[in-house]
Amino acid sequence: MSSPSRSAVGREAVPPDGSQEPLATPDKVKILLVDDNPDNLVSLEAALDTLGQQLVSARSGTEALRYLLENDFAAILLDVKMPDMDGFETAELIRSRKRSQHTPILFLTAYRSEEHLFRGYDLGAVDFLFKPIVPEILRSKVAVFVELSRSAQVQRRQAEVLAKAEQKFRSLLEAAPDGMLITTTDGQIVLANSRADDLFGYSRQELLGKNIHVLLPDWHPGGYGKVGELVLVCRNGSTFPAEISASPLQTEEGILVTSAIRDITERKRAERQIADANRELRHLSSRILAVRDEERRRLGRELHDSQGQYLAAIKMNLEMIETTDSALSAPQRAALVEAISLLERSMREIRVISHLLHPPLLDEIGLQAVIPWYLTSFSERSGIQIDLEIPPDIAKLPDLVELAVFRVLQECLTNVHRHSGSKIAKVRLVRDDNSVTLEVIDQGRGLQAENGSEHFAGVGITGMRERVRELGGQFELTSGAEGTQVRAILPIGERNASRETKFQSDLV
Repeated sequence: MSSPSRSAVGREAVPPDGSQEPLATPDKVKILLVDDNPDNLVSLEAALDTLGQQLVSARSGTEALRYLLENDFAAILLDVKMPDMDGFETAELIRSRKRSQHTPILFLTAYRSEEHLFRGYDLGAVDFLFKPIVPEILRSKVAVFVELSRSAQVQRRQAEVLAKAEQKFRSLLEAAPDGMLITTTDGQIVLANSRADDLFGYSRQELLGKNIHVLLPDWHPGGYGKVGELVLVCRNGSTFPAEISASPLQTEEGILVTSAIRDITERKRAERQIADANRELRHLSSRILAVRDEERRRLGRELHDSQGQYLAAIKMNLEMIETTDSALSAPQRAALVEAISLLERSMREIRVISHLLHPPLLDEIGLQAVIPWYLTSFSERSGIQIDLEIPPDIAKLPDLVELAVFRVLQECLTNVHRHSGSKIAKVRLVRDDNSVTLEVIDQGRGLQAENGSEHFAGVGITGMRERVRELGGQFELTSGAEGTQVRAILPIGERNASRETKFQSDLV
């Protein structure tokens, strides 16, 4: 057998015995030199050294085949005349192996024979080089296959990267909790995950190629990044609400559209349940307000009509005793006078409490009479100066509207007195054909949380807002360092007149 193979200086070779030494460093291609003459191998290596590639030398066809078992070569320079197995026999075996069947073979020969040429080309030779070989011609021919091999390597690496990226993308797509459909801009489905199969009832093969409009009639590719709600159609014709988010995907074939689809049936059901519960709570809240107002009206009347009459009778009896009983001692008479004075004071306070609970004038005359009276009484008790702006000829409004305006006014002025620190306030009442507007403005420190960072909506404000909302009105509150402004706008049409009738029937 020939002596061991040689390789160019600075280049590594994997021996055919299977040891673990690498044949090539990265970014270099391998060229196999096959010749039984060591001097010829040295000449070939010297001529090709300037290419800077991995040169692997073999001194027989058998040795060359062993290298080809585990390595890919950019080109094979194969001597025709070799003992045991000549170049043609070696080439035939090279072509019979799948790994090397397309590797370029350049035959080296000292004989110009048409028979050799025909046989060589028949075995897939790409060229013949005749000895003595010209180094420049050898380098130029081999350089072509080096560049082709490098290009092939780049393409293989790109294909591997793309394959890995595609596999990763498919894995991510499959792991998504939502249904995922990838479509062209006109809606043709090119990819779908298993969750989409479950959502629509189609198999993966049935979805591919189908137009997404069959599943989502209102789908459109615009509005990337926005989340919208659409109705989806299943294979069996049933529908369900879904949340859709579309995003563009740039590919070599152009822009595709990725649509993430989430079934929101349960969420919609929960939202309906919450909405129903909120309606029930609001109905309960309005009923509580109505019952409380009616109870205030009853208590006001009871204090004014019943307890007031009892106290008036007691006062008359005491005054009669004071004027007719001359046998009373001085201390007794003084005590009697004090009792009459305390009784008069109690009667005045009961009258005020009765009117605050429900002013009788509110039912009889309306806001035009009640508001000036209430503001005068409030100013006397609180020391707050109030500027009133009210039309002189405001007509009687529906009872529920007038009651709501009065209660909002009461709560606003109570907040001014307790919380704002303002010594002045302005009340403005305006009416047009469709609504009445109440505004209460102070110059206090505003409504704030304990840390002073944000507006604080207490129970009173919530109650005002709910009272106005129940009548179909609008409640606005603006508060800051310069004071607080509350505006309540209430409709006065047939709607609240019918509410009055319903309210009376509910209380029966």
